Amino acid sequence: MVGEELARLPAQVEEVKQIALQGVQIGRQALNAAERAQETAERAYQAAERAREMAERAYEVGSQANSASQEALRRLQIVETDVAELKTTTKRMDGQLRGIDGRLRGEEYQRRIRRIARQLFNGGEGGTPEEPHVEQKLSQWLAGRLDLTARVKDIHNPALSDLIWWKGERVAVVEASLKVNGEDIRRALLRAETLREAGVDAVPCVIGDEWANPETRALAEELNIMWKIDDEVSQSLVEFHRLAP
Repeated sequence: MVGEELARLPAQVEEVKQIALQGVQIGRQALNAAERAQETAERAYQAAERAREMAERAYEVGSQANSASQEALRRLQIVETDVAELKTTTKRMDGQLRGIDGRLRGEEYQRRIRRIARQLFNGGEGGTPEEPHVEQKLSQWLAGRLDLTARVKDIHNPALSDLIWWKGERVAVVEASLKVNGEDIRRALLRAETLREAGVDAVPCVIGDEWANPETRALAEELNIMWKIDDEVSQSLVEFHRLAP
């Protein structure tokens, strides 16, 4: 028995040795695995740190972008306000320029009518109320009517007419406009009425290139206003044209 046990002892020692070697190998493998796991963990930690840093940087960039966006929005609102104000100013200036252009064209038209008045009325005398002989004539007509002239309004005042023209005792009180409207008719009518109240045989007259609308022509004919619009003339103006100078 003892001999057999002794005979098996080397084999058993070898087996234990192999088991021990296997244990060592397993231990090494476990150690290697642990080292790899630690490295992986370290890399994961580093990656997490980088991710955190990137997140912080992204937050900073986002904050800066948000601030920049708000500033850009504020400036855009300022620009929009400036543009709106510029449009309003431009529109107002455009209206003013159109008004100035219309007034200048109207004044030039009135000057042209004054230059051809003698031809237009077939003789006679007259001119603008600023001309000395016309001003003197108006003063004579209104002499003794100081109570009337003291209270006369601009729209009733013949001295503010575009043209005063007479042939004998007949006097035309003229309003000239490129586009004749109801106000032109009203001024001519009321200013002629002022002279009629002073005993003058005055008739209202309007001259222009066109009517503002068909109703204006109908009103002129209804009120027996003398008129010349472009190449058309009223019968009353034809009759005035036929009067002896």
